[in-house]
Amino acid sequence: MRQPSFAHLTGYDMWRRCDHHATRISESPARILLGPNSKPQGEGADPAPWSLVRGAAIRIDCPPDLCADGTVMLVDPSGRLFTLASTGWVSLPTLARMPAPLSEGPFDFAAPITDSSPLAIRDLARDPVGRIWLLDRTGRLLILSPGLQLLDNFLPAGNVQGSSIVACSWGVAVAEGRRLLVQPFGGLWQQIALPGDVQALAADPETDLIIALLPGARLAILRRDTLVVLAIPELLRPAFLLVTGDGHVLIGEPRGVPGSPVETRFILCRIDPADGLVEEGALAVRGFDGRALWRDGHALYASTATGARRLYPDQAPGATEGMVETFALDSNIFACAWHRVFLDVCLPAATRIEVEARTSDDLPPRILWRAPHPPADIAGGTAVPIPSDDPWPPLGSTDNDPGIWHPIGTLDLRSAMADIPDPPAHIVRPSGDELAAARSDAPTRWPQATLEGLIKAPPGRYLWLRLRLFGTERRSPAIFAVRATHQRPSLLDLLPAYWRADPLAADATDRALALFEGNYTELDARITALRHCADPRLVPPEALDWLASHVALAFDQRIDEAVRRQLLAETTWLYRRRGTMPGLTRLLEILTGGPVQIIEGFRLRRRSLPFIGADGNAIGAAFQIGDEDGAMATPDDAADQALLASHLALQLRRTAAGNAACPAGDIPFPIESDPLARFVRRFAHRFTVILSRHRNDVLAAVIEDAIAASKPAHTIHRLCWIDAGYRLDRASMVGLTRLGAVSCFEPGVLGTAVLGRTETLGRHQTEFGIRPGTRIGQAQRETIGDLA
Repeated sequence: MRQPSFAHLTGYDMWRRCDHHATRISESPARILLGPNSKPQGEGADPAPWSLVRGAAIRIDCPPDLCADGTVMLVDPSGRLFTLASTGWVSLPTLARMPAPLSEGPFDFAAPITDSSPLAIRDLARDPVGRIWLLDRTGRLLILSPGLQLLDNFLPAGNVQGSSIVACSWGVAVAEGRRLLVQPFGGLWQQIALPGDVQALAADPETDLIIALLPGARLAILRRDTLVVLAIPELLRPAFLLVTGDGHVLIGEPRGVPGSPVETRFILCRIDPADGLVEEGALAVRGFDGRALWRDGHALYASTATGARRLYPDQAPGATEGMVETFALDSNIFACAWHRVFLDVCLPAATRIEVEARTSDDLPPRILWRAPHPPADIAGGTAVPIPSDDPWPPLGSTDNDPGIWHPIGTLDLRSAMADIPDPPAHIVRPSGDELAAARSDAPTRWPQATLEGLIKAPPGRYLWLRLRLFGTERRSPAIFAVRATHQRPSLLDLLPAYWRADPLAADATDRALALFEGNYTELDARITALRHCADPRLVPPEALDWLASHVALAFDQRIDEAVRRQLLAETTWLYRRRGTMPGLTRLLEILTGGPVQIIEGFRLRRRSLPFIGADGNAIGAAFQIGDEDGAMATPDDAADQALLASHLALQLRRTAAGNAACPAGDIPFPIESDPLARFVRRFAHRFTVILSRHRNDVLAAVIEDAIAASKPAHTIHRLCWIDAGYRLDRASMVGLTRLGAVSCFEPGVLGTAVLGRTETLGRHQTEFGIRPGTRIGQAQRETIGDLA
């Protein structure tokens, strides 16, 4: 059966050219989602009930000499202290105002307090060295050690009745009405006037900020030498403050009543010297009882009646309905019968998608083309006029003619990409790799389903679609791609002409047969695609291992898909030449993706002896005097070193056993002592592989395994990596020049001159011997006459 063609709409650029109403585009992968709700969320709740339940909390870290977790200490409006346990809040014993120590502290204190009545704590703070500062309802300050041992007890200068206390990296501050009393560590109390009553006070012992919340949604930000007042963006009735880091503050607005499941929203702002408070994000929490907020590392927590909850990123409520209108999809066929539409989607619960279609053989006049509205997440939100040279096709509706749109009706839910014969495996089924989700290159498991519908619009060259999305404030359907097929491969053409005699009845019959035609068409497409499974170039990636198993080929999981396909395509040729130099060269070229040269060791050995006599003197480029390895020298060859290590280990075992050898006799030395034999052996059964690639550990391991599996078992190899910048041509002499980062070839040496660069020592010329003026070494030039 003839396979229909299709028009495809996918990717950010295509979705950006569509007309958007309350929808947005999310990338990686590009998909259409419902946009944020444009309706205002309304004002926050009255902060007065929340101020009555306000307390404070601090994080007490574990001392360095203990192996215990830190804890959270909280004070509630009644003045009682609590600590956070796994079961919830646990009350601490009531503290008393103990007599003050006799020694004077580093602060400007009033007379010591000797009252031992119970404490009624109003607020608490922690300073940079871990001490705990308690503010009594009488205005007295107590300093405790991290182990809750009393260190000091005093009244601030002026007998101030403070409402809250905080500590930053350089001092302590107490709020009282429209003023702050600040004492730098080791200094005197200072009074700072503010333009309003302090509604909340916040600081962090690791930062230099002291922040006060003022009426009118303003913040007073105090550093050691500066005080600025900034307006709070977005929030109308802020009530909560928390310094979250250097230059950052969390501001909250109450919702509902304390402890209710209503979500309390916070904004995270950065304090910018030029722009003021810059919003960087939003957080939220449910069940907040209004008592305290605190920071534990990078995590932020809020108190609840039963314990604590971590603040989570706040997502603004989304729109519940949106629409995307596509540009014209062109079939290039006049009176084209559009067939089916497929939508790759993700449909959470309580969401749905509806589709409408419109067709035409002509485009509207260019003067009537309507500019598309941008996605909701793009600033501006207004349609931009279309340039006169814009190559993109127009929208289906115009300002004066909305057009007639035909609903497609109920969409059938099918498996992901059910209309594609060979969909990617990671989309159809989840990965079996347990670590797939943790890898950065793991494929995204989108989409999760495909919707199918029959296009009921009349024939026409151009097709426009309207995609309507319906969701909730927290859930949105996602559309990844749209495919519309044409022309319709009707089964009606296979029936007798009688079934097409009545046009109306033929149309109804054609639509009824379309229910079965889809299955036949897709089955025929899969049968057609089966032959691709036998072609290494076209087989789907997930079927490569299956196809390789038919030729006894197992892939190394460290090589990529392109290398696997090339290995599979040439596996027969490689099997025939396995163990040979051409076969190994081609295998390594496939694995490295570059040229490979193999130099066999015996080719570097001189072919004839040099001679010096009356008939003529000949000393070739491979001339060597003596053996570079002395009789007792340690060989640099890995195989010889392994033999020496085994020989030494055997001798040690015999010595430990009292020299009782079986068989008796001395152990022969494994390395030849004859210099000529050692010279010949050094070149025998050895080869060097020159790789024109940058070395990395993964590729090197793959190459080593491939050579070990393909080379003759009695041979020894060495790798030489040639990075960019080296030439193996006229500028290098293989066998004399050092190549790469390792000593694959040792240069020849005659006296103090190094051979193998730009030096040439004679040629085999019987009549003239060595020419006068021949260059020897790097900086030497000698005139050589008769060497006899």
